[in-house]
Amino acid sequence: MANSVKNAQSKRQQQTYLLIGVVMVAVVAVVVAILSTQSLTASNSQPTDQAADGGPYAGIARSVTEEGWPRLGSVDAPVAIHEYASFVCSHCADFHEETFPLLLEDVRSGRISFVYVPTFISQYDVAGTVAAICALDQGYFWEMSDRIYADVPRIGAQTFSRENFLAAAGDLGLDRTAFETCLDASETLERAQAMNQGLGDLAQQYPDIDITGTPTLTFNGVPPDFGSGLPTNAIDYIRQRIDELSAAGG
Repeated sequence: MANSVKNAQSKRQQQTYLLIGVVMVAVVAVVVAILSTQSLTASNSQPTDQAADGGPYAGIARSVTEEGWPRLGSVDAPVAIHEYASFVCSHCADFHEETFPLLLEDVRSGRISFVYVPTFISQYDVAGTVAAICALDQGYFWEMSDRIYADVPRIGAQTFSRENFLAAAGDLGLDRTAFETCLDASETLERAQAMNQGLGDLAQQYPDIDITGTPTLTFNGVPPDFGSGLPTNAIDYIRQRIDELSAAGG
């Protein structure tokens, strides 16, 4: 019986890694068609911790992790929450709209930091991640992510068009020339692909936990026992985990 369970788990993980690999091969060609009409020299711009003025993120430090993932809050916060998410995942959109805003005061107070790990489940995720990286380079990753999540139910696949990303950049007050150059840079696509490795790496690290999709949360690097997804009362569960980790000193 134990061997059957172990074999089933191994097979499930192999299927997960295979799916991630298939998606990666399929989406790269598509995202180039979506975003690029010409080949431009890669930008040398680096992620910035510059914060936009006003809005829900006012007063919150911004930075990136060693992996290049965008982070809100102090690097010294005792509890670090990572969200492995897709721009086209409806449950991720629900989390972004309903639960994530409730955590911003905890981030602002220094109690937690919050890291967003872009994860590809469709070709649109690649395009969205590329655009978000280009906004990140000008200090507006979180605002661009808000825009993408808001646009999906409003205009569907058009959300991930070049035209819409340029319009969003204009609305956010970004440098359009720098943003457009970033969209076309091969380096940006490479950064997006590197970010996408996060969920697969997490699944390999925790083979006995059902990490198969988005959203997946981790608390100080550890996923919940139930794996991917969220409980019904997500904010209650998250705050309970924050309290437990804070009481234990992280």
